Amino acid sequence: MKIDMECMFSGETADTDEHVIPQWMQSRYNLHNQVVVIPNGTSLQYRYAKIPVASKHNATFGNIENRISQGIYSSEEVYLWALKIH
Repeated sequence: MKIDMECMFSGETADTDEHVIPQWMQSRYNLHNQVVVIPNGTSLQYRYAKIPVASKHNATFGNIENRISQGIYSSEEVYLWALKIH
């Protein structure tokens, strides 16, 4: 499925989507059905909070998230990941 939007990470056309809060974190902290209210007042469950991305960039962030979930990360990786979540 092709998403006709600009990609958050690169400005390239997105071809997939990415969970803002990674699925491993949603599972670990039981967030799937929890509700977040975004700045415009809209509320949604964490599992539906996604952004359009290009697959190759999603894979790169996936590698970073895997390292973070295992506790083996660099400060640069945490910085990039925190920017993504923000």
